[in-house]
Amino acid sequence: MAVARVAVLAVLAAALFLAVPSGVGAQDVTITEFKTLDKKENKASPPPRRQVSPPPLKKYDAYSYKKKYVYIASTEKYSYEDAYNFCYSNGYGMVPYNDKILMGPSSELCFNSEKGCWVGGKQGNYCAFVDPKGNGGAYANDCKERHYVICYGLLKGGK
Repeated sequence: MAVARVAVLAVLAAALFLAVPSGVGAQDVTITEFKTLDKKENKASPPPRRQVSPPPLKKYDAYSYKKKYVYIASTEKYSYEDAYNFCYSNGYGMVPYNDKILMGPSSELCFNSEKGCWVGGKQGNYCAFVDPKGNGGAYANDCKERHYVICYGLLKGGK
């Protein structure tokens, strides 16, 4: 206990010694401005972070078929008219609903994936749609509805 009292008295004496100006030219100083030693407040704030744009979404996934054809399956849904424009603006055509060879990949891309997708074929306001609820073939569907689309083209070097 006595050791603790001596330690406290020593700390108090040191504090008094440091608080009282002494020596030649010592004068009373009034502190008018406090600066913090806290690093967070002492640092200039960093410039605001630049918002990083997310990477662009893929417009489609591409597949080869029978070493002769390339198919693209859209990653977004379109009306039939927009689906048609999507295919042709990317250099492809819509898969004709009545061509068994070209419709081959539609089974995997539209039916088994349960996405459903537009294929080429239109009569009036009804357009060819591979419905995942059907049997894998194309059905007439309202052209204004939005669905995925598959397109095809010849693979470079394909015969």
